[in-house]
Amino acid sequence: QGVFGVIDAREYEQCGSLSCCEEPILPVKFAGNLPKPKTFVQITGRVVRGEKGLVFEARGLEVMP
Repeated sequence: QGVFGVIDAREYEQCGSLSCCEEPILPVKFAGNLPKPKTFVQITGRVVRGEKGLVFEARGLEVMP
């Protein structure tokens, strides 16, 4: 599908689990290889209105160390 979800890295580091994060998960649409779960990434692109609401349309994705 080319879609994955992201949350704020600081919030994830505080709770260590997706289940306790208060911020909503942002759907990201990306045409390249998708990152593995729990990978820290930096993405560039723009927010667009999709079929099911807002989605971040990524133009670039960099896996962070």
